[in-house]
Amino acid sequence: MGAGDQVTAALQLRGIRHGFDAVPVLDHVDLSVRCGETVCIIGPSGCGKSTLLQIGAGLLVPSEGSVVLDGLAITGRPGSVAFMPQNDLLFPWRSAAGNVATALEIQGTSRGEALAHAERLLGSVGLGAIAGDDVRRLSGGMRQRVAFVRTLAQHRPAMLLDEPFGALDQLTRASLHQWFRDTTRTRPAAVVIVTHDPGEAVMLGDRVIVMTPQPGRIGAVIDVELPEDRASALVHSDTFVAIERDVRRALATRASAPSHQHSTTEVPS
Repeated sequence: MGAGDQVTAALQLRGIRHGFDAVPVLDHVDLSVRCGETVCIIGPSGCGKSTLLQIGAGLLVPSEGSVVLDGLAITGRPGSVAFMPQNDLLFPWRSAAGNVATALEIQGTSRGEALAHAERLLGSVGLGAIAGDDVRRLSGGMRQRVAFVRTLAQHRPAMLLDEPFGALDQLTRASLHQWFRDTTRTRPAAVVIVTHDPGEAVMLGDRVIVMTPQPGRIGAVIDVELPEDRASALVHSDTFVAIERDVRRALATRASAPSHQHSTTEVPS
């Protein structure tokens, strides 16, 4: 999405500053994400990526700044967007399908209808066989996938995902990348993903945001000019390799420069 595009952003984080115990973590972050767009955030550990997502989800109130969704202020109001933290936070007393169904029941869907829909969603990601299983017996990767499906089931206009594929093996991750892009094309939302993997950021994102070291600022914005249909073989293409190289170069540049030298870059809406 270029700077000249006149598209109203679905999710906006405006002038976000935040710190803990007088230690600045985020310093004037401006981020706008339109409906149907996926923005991937990458940066060094401690730069405030997860904190930014928690602010966007209404779980933290920033020291300064605001969060706006479809023109309405949602700062400090959890539940307006779908949020997936790094820890899966599954309910141990519910089955895999029961955990996914919870997201629908909270929104008023009947238990039976929610469970049926949850089973269909789990089947679409190859987890139909474990829909009735006790989540305490699932592997870490399986639990992560169930938590991911629960997030998608909420049908919110924006989704904030903190390392949603971090616990998955490479083959499972590749298949879910394809499924994720197919799903977000048919059910558009403003999506923000935190990742530590440059290749994953390029595969999933329409833009990649590179954060500076703490205090986190937006150090670079890299457009991902790739086809909407991104099969796994695309990672070997010259264009993909070049974009991933740009991301890695931006990461290295920001990591090696003193934090006070980074300038704030506003992401165009």
